[in-house]
Amino acid sequence: MQEKENTIVRLLQDGDNEEAKYIIRWLQKALKTGAAEKTMISALARSFVYTPPNLILTKLEKINTKQKMGEDAFFEECARVEYAIKEAACESPNYGAIIKCMLQSGTDTEAL
Repeated sequence: MQEKENTIVRLLQDGDNEEAKYIIRWLQKALKTGAAEKTMISALARSFVYTPPNLILTKLEKINTKQKMGEDAFFEECARVEYAIKEAACESPNYGAIIKCMLQSGTDTEAL
């Protein structure tokens, strides 16, 4: 704990006023950058449903599952994947690991 405190103190001492302000906000989890966690999870789910990973495509080929599935089915799938991401984040709040798993398994919520 003391090592963490020393690191934070060094960061605050080395940074200028603007940097110190953001360090304090980051520690308080109050960055207010406009990108809330819920928004990020929703965008992540939508991006994986819209263009699933691990597909072999040519340079000219584009995936648009929203057109293929239809709008209602697309939004239902987005909600299902979003729920799975939220569950995974509750069990292991490491978004890097969640994204790596999703890159391997796509929208397979059981694998996530």
